[in-house]
Amino acid sequence: MIPWQLVAEVAAAVHAVDTDLFDGLRGHPTRRHHAEAELEVFEGLDDPLVRDVGSWAAEHLPPQTPSVLLHGDLLGQNILLSLDDEPPGLIDFERACLGDPAYDFAIVTRGHRRPFRIDNGLARLLDAYAASNGQAVTPEEVHLYELCLVTGWYRQSSTGAPGHPPEFYLRQLGYAEPSSKSSLKISVTLLLYQTTRYLAPESTAITPEVACGLPGRHERPAAVRDPS
Repeated sequence: MIPWQLVAEVAAAVHAVDTDLFDGLRGHPTRRHHAEAELEVFEGLDDPLVRDVGSWAAEHLPPQTPSVLLHGDLLGQNILLSLDDEPPGLIDFERACLGDPAYDFAIVTRGHRRPFRIDNGLARLLDAYAASNGQAVTPEEVHLYELCLVTGWYRQSSTGAPGHPPEFYLRQLGYAEPSSKSSLKISVTLLLYQTTRYLAPESTAITPEVACGLPGRHERPAAVRDPS
C-alpha cells in the first residue's frame, strides 16, 4: 500500500472511533481548543519572527467542532501490516488523546517540504484521508501544528530547557548536527527557514543564508541542509 494512503486510512479509522468510549481520556473538547492550547508554545519567546509565526498560526485556527480520538504518533514504526488481508494494526497508544485530527498529520509531516519524499505529499495525504471518510482538514491546519512542533524544538534547543541537547532538536528539524558554537544560531535559522514559506511567497522567503547573514544565497553552511 502507498505510504500516505496507509497513514490516511489508519488515521480515518482511529478518528472515527466513538469518543464516548473513552471517559476520562485527556485532551480537548474541540479542535479549536486543542489548537489554542498548542499556541502556548509561543509565549515568552521574544524573537520577532517567532511572534510573526504565532500570529500566523492564530489566524488559521481550526473550526469549533468536536475533537476526535487521536493516536498521537502515527509514524511508520507504529503501524503494523499483515501478510494476509487483515487490516493494519496500531501500537504505542501512550500519546492518545482527544483533539484535532490535523495534529495527527503534523506528527507525520513535521514541516518537511516533501512529506513521504514526494511532491505534494501533504495534499495527497489529506486527499486520501477525505477519500477514507475523514473530516475536512486543510493544509493550513496541519501547518499550524507543524509550526508549534518546530517552535517547541526551537524553544528547547535555544533556552536550555530540560530534555535532549540542542543537537537532538536540530536533527528533529531535519538538519545535520552543528558545532556547539553554532547550534543556537542555526536553530534560529531553521525556524526561519521552516516557517517563512507559510508567511510569505516562496520568492521572498528567508533562506538559511540570509538568516545567518552569509554572503551568498547558494553557499549553504556545511551544518545546514534542506529537510527532505
